[in-house]
Amino acid sequence: VSCDNEDNEGGNGETRYHAISITEDSGVDGVNKSVDASGVSGSASSSLDACAVVAWGVFGPCSASCGSSGSGSGVRVRTRAYIRREAAAAAQCRHQLIESAPCEAECTNGISCETTTWTEWAECSATCGKGVRLRRRKYKHHMARRVCATDLMEKEQCEAAVTYCAPENISPSCAVSSWTEWSSCSASCGTGFRVRTRGYLNRRLAVVARCGVEQLQRAVCRTKVPVTVRLCERSAIVLKFLPTN
Repeated sequence: VSCDNEDNEGGNGETRYHAISITEDSGVDGVNKSVDASGVSGSASSSLDACAVVAWGVFGPCSASCGSSGSGSGVRVRTRAYIRREAAAAAQCRHQLIESAPCEAECTNGISCETTTWTEWAECSATCGKGVRLRRRKYKHHMARRVCATDLMEKEQCEAAVTYCAPENISPSCAVSSWTEWSSCSASCGTGFRVRTRGYLNRRLAVVARCGVEQLQRAVCRTKVPVTVRLCERSAIVLKFLPTN
């Protein structure tokens, strides 16, 4: 960059000009150069922004189906998109937006073993201290449970909101075992209940001492599968109005 600095010296009418040259890497203050975070400047940055894409999505289900011959071959697809679609079209961007990959259908005796995605984790089984929580999934084919061996339930430890369980004041004659784990929710959709139990270590002594220690606990639970819940409630409404013979 060059500029001329006009200087009128001595008042004698003589004018002198000083030429100053500034290069891009001269480090002189006042140079206005637009650089983005990636180190790309000017029009190059706007061109890159126009063609920016989001991350790849997850692969979709396999297109193969199960037949009498066993496993079938197919493809699965994942996609991505331009962040600024109109700008990408104007810039004539050519990024790959669809990707396919070969896949094999999981089949047993001609039946698909494909499952749904996992549900959300259920609430922790414990009201204090440590417990367990579950999540589930289902086979998509109604006959798969008879021939497939895929895990449909996962379990992990969890900690209740109240981390400390206060000890109970129980006499030796009324001593009880530890609580069992919470049972599964009684409802496959909507609201149900779950239970846990414990028993006297010496039932005869407990009877003589007329112990009244709690041996059964029940808690409300709700299966966290929104679509299934809606279908369940809809089915209940339909059944309610069906004629009975």
